[in-house]
Amino acid sequence: MGLVRRQSILNTFYSYAGVALGLVNKLVFFNVWLSKAEFGLIELLITFMVLGSELSQLGVSKVILRFFPYFHQRGAAREGQFVFFTLIYALTGYLLLALLLWLGKPWILAQYAPNAPLFAAHYSYVFPVILAYTAYRVLSSLAQAHLRSVMATLSWNLVVRVVQALLILGYHYGEWSFETFMYGIVLSFTLPTVLTGLDLLLMGKMRFRLGIGHLRRRTRRVLLTYGLYASLGEMTAMMVNKVDILMIGWLVGEEMVATYAIAFYITSLIQMPARALRSITIPLIAGHLKHKRFDEIRDLYQKSAITSLVIGMLVLIGIWVNLDPLYALTPKHGQGYWAVVFLGIGSIFNIMTGLHRAIIVNSRYYRFDLYMNLLLLGLAIGTNYWLIPPYGAAGAAIATAISLLVYNGAGCLYVWWRFDMQPFSGRTALTLLLGVLALSAGLSIPDRGHPLLDIAVRTAVVLALYLPLAYWARLSPDFNELARMLMHKLGLARGWRR
Repeated sequence: MGLVRRQSILNTFYSYAGVALGLVNKLVFFNVWLSKAEFGLIELLITFMVLGSELSQLGVSKVILRFFPYFHQRGAAREGQFVFFTLIYALTGYLLLALLLWLGKPWILAQYAPNAPLFAAHYSYVFPVILAYTAYRVLSSLAQAHLRSVMATLSWNLVVRVVQALLILGYHYGEWSFETFMYGIVLSFTLPTVLTGLDLLLMGKMRFRLGIGHLRRRTRRVLLTYGLYASLGEMTAMMVNKVDILMIGWLVGEEMVATYAIAFYITSLIQMPARALRSITIPLIAGHLKHKRFDEIRDLYQKSAITSLVIGMLVLIGIWVNLDPLYALTPKHGQGYWAVVFLGIGSIFNIMTGLHRAIIVNSRYYRFDLYMNLLLLGLAIGTNYWLIPPYGAAGAAIATAISLLVYNGAGCLYVWWRFDMQPFSGRTALTLLLGVLALSAGLSIPDRGHPLLDIAVRTAVVLALYLPLAYWARLSPDFNELARMLMHKLGLARGWRR
């Protein structure tokens, strides 16, 4: 796992650096210098961007990851035709979606205008942001297929947030209008597309040839069929993850969207290591399935799951024990406490179940993913409709946690049945036990009187308890290897060899 480890470390570093800056943007700049309605507008646009791009690309990102190894090994000409086919495919999907959103504008505005009037006034912004993110998803999938995902991660997680930090500073200190600020926000989402495309071009990885005539009709049919199933499956999965934002905006308004977005963003820290790991392991899974190397898949499945859990559990504990002082610093969104707790628990279950979805969607059983997602979408809509009106952001978080539990549980059981492999072991239970111990210790620390001091003390206690025990218990070989690398660089390696 040398290549996987190196790129995962870089992806994780850039992801966390971007999240750190994003937290500053959202918890400080956006929270203080934007109204809750303006903040909610940006989050609703981002939600439409993510869902719209998933629908418009018609499964292209999954097609690339699944079939790129087949065309790559047949030479540059076939690879170029395949890349051109995917680009035309995604552009066609975007044009169809744009037409649908334009025709459906009166109905959409009628749904959102009563509780989210600012979003209704800026509805036209959904078109450019969806186009930008669709192009980025296609190029980042090509980068993943070439095992060069670092620039895609860097540009999306760090560059966009740096630019948005400058925009909010300009809006506050430069006396820009809100409309000028929003134009800048929209343009910032085009930067990852440009940077990722340039990286592929400069490294000679962006090969495409005009025309698809040399792709056999049967091949095109296979690609289209898989793409449509993957698109529907991914779209429903995204809807499960994003329907909460859409329904909060619809049922209770833009201001609660901002509160929930803060909670969701905080808990996104938990899944960062798992996402960084998946960005490089998914193309490996596709290659191993092609050659029926099931032992390698089983090894990746289990190692990635326990490594993600060990790190994710530490992040969850660090967040949970510091929620009171954190929300003391941001009282405007204090209603999000229990939303963070339930979203965090759902995130832990999501990462501890590992790569089951990557295995399913890259195998001949990929249709199962669609069927499960359709059932799950119905569950998510129903639970959100039931829980949001009485409980607000916390209700949406509970609904999301239930959805993650059902979906990931079903996916793990299906992979166990079809492939006789599962991600759990005794180390999984030991990690959870260690997490409960560290969480209890952190929550038992009394307040020191100042939020920043409380955060520093509680974080130090959790780290001092969790890290040595996780290392000496050998919960994850990759976690231990990373710890040894860091200790060696700091001159602390002696006496820690295990």
